Amino acid sequence: MVRDTTLRSLHHIEWAAPRHQSIAAAAWDLLSEATKEKLTRMLAGSSLAQVSTWADEIKRGHPQDAESIKFQADPRNKGNASWHFVDLPLGCSGYGAPESTHFTRPDDIVHMLGEAIRAARERTGSRFSPFNALRLIVHLVGDIHQPLHIACGYLRPTANTFEIVQSPKEAQADNLNSDHGGNRLLLPNRLNLHEYWDGHVGDDNSSSETKARLTAAARVKRTTDATSDPGSWPSDWATQSLLAARTAYESLKVSPLTQDTTAANSSESEKGIKVAWANGEESYKAQCLPVVRERLATGAKNLAMVLGVIYS
Repeated sequence: MVRDTTLRSLHHIEWAAPRHQSIAAAAWDLLSEATKEKLTRMLAGSSLAQVSTWADEIKRGHPQDAESIKFQADPRNKGNASWHFVDLPLGCSGYGAPESTHFTRPDDIVHMLGEAIRAARERTGSRFSPFNALRLIVHLVGDIHQPLHIACGYLRPTANTFEIVQSPKEAQADNLNSDHGGNRLLLPNRLNLHEYWDGHVGDDNSSSETKARLTAAARVKRTTDATSDPGSWPSDWATQSLLAARTAYESLKVSPLTQDTTAANSSESEKGIKVAWANGEESYKAQCLPVVRERLATGAKNLAMVLGVIYS
């Protein structure tokens, strides 16, 4: 099976910046005053929302502050673009389940978020400085709650199109390629499925009304047991997003290729695989909106929880 993380990293694979910022802002409102004081000293004039996009920016080498330069100088951080996702087949029962282990990686989002949490708690002996660990946590907690950063379909070529395979057993046995978190699936509006979920399904996250609703939803959200081991939380969070990702694929149908050739050899398929909404876009949005809102609220609550444990 070819799981090209370099290719995946070159695609648009980012929870849109306003959503990262909204999750961070809502999490901030849930923190205790003592935790806010500690974080304020660490942030040194920045806000939690402002640092929430650093991990996407560092992929492109944009930040040039001293801590970013230190991060980029460490050869172990060269492949950081692949830290933002894992491509579990939709049919997996959970991250870490026996059928999922073939698809996980030592540098996938669960492992790297766990490493950042450990670095922030231990403060020494890590490749991540305390500030960089904080910036990674704020961002990766957001990413891990975006369903298509965790799970996707695998593609089986047929006579003139592709079948989206959800079974991990079939994906592994038939050596299938993934759809790269929906990046290879092109919707009728010319967006790919991943970027559609990143910022086009759901509310306008820049509005004050949306931000207030997100904070209120996060405040009452029941989430991970704060007394359990934080090292296990990323795996649990990934499993929740895996289950949510199935909604993204419901009522999608793959369109036939227009060229008279096999899907396996079609140059058309290299540009992306066209899919359509079985019942129209508005019906699809109505189906997915509750999931997007739930993931954002849960992400904010879980971010507040992990920051509260680390910086209490």
